[in-house]
Amino acid sequence: MWKKKFAFALFLISSLWTPATSSGVPLSGVLNLNTASYEQLQRLPGIGPSKAAKILAARRHRPFQSFAQIRSISGIGPKRLKALRPFVRFSGPNTLEKRLLPETSPKLPPCLTPLLTIPPENLKSITPGQVP
Repeated sequence: MWKKKFAFALFLISSLWTPATSSGVPLSGVLNLNTASYEQLQRLPGIGPSKAAKILAARRHRPFQSFAQIRSISGIGPKRLKALRPFVRFSGPNTLEKRLLPETSPKLPPCLTPLLTIPPENLKSITPGQVP
């Protein structure tokens, strides 16, 4: 029984540190898949180095004209395509950028907030018994 409670407690603690969006970074703007660079493609939700390379390889053969063509890329299924739709276009400029929110950092658990009152230069010399 205590294992279930412990697992639940870990789940609650980890939920404090999860980002607000599925990609971890709030985005604004759109990205033209036919002109985007390798680095720009990786800003899209769910697109890492491997999928960015696959997108570049696919567009060398023929420029993208529809979402069905994106769906044909290995590793891009219906869920990922749904996440990409608001940010993907097939013509026009690349305007995709990270959007900074006023509250982007997660809240610290109450047991760690006393550490915020310690000046950074004193953190190296603190032992566990000295924490206020």
